[in-house]
Amino acid sequence: MNTIFSSPRILFVQVSEELIPDYLVMVNDVENVQRFLAINGTPFTKEKEVSWVNCKLSDGSPVFSMLERRPDALSAISSI
Repeated sequence: MNTIFSSPRILFVQVSEELIPDYLVMVNDVENVQRFLAINGTPFTKEKEVSWVNCKLSDGSPVFSMLERRPDALSAISSI
């Protein structure tokens, strides 16, 4: 993962295909996330997410993911 910047509790990293499983959990969370997205209840697929990540990486979009630093592991918070 390519770290953009960090704080004591959060790492801000470049979006990455490595994080796609975490992105899919987040964007397919109907109760807390998906209702804010402009889709009609259709789940995001791995293929759609790979396409989105690659598009953002190729066009140099200022998009990053926030990972919470925890003693046991890093935990994906969101992708902005």
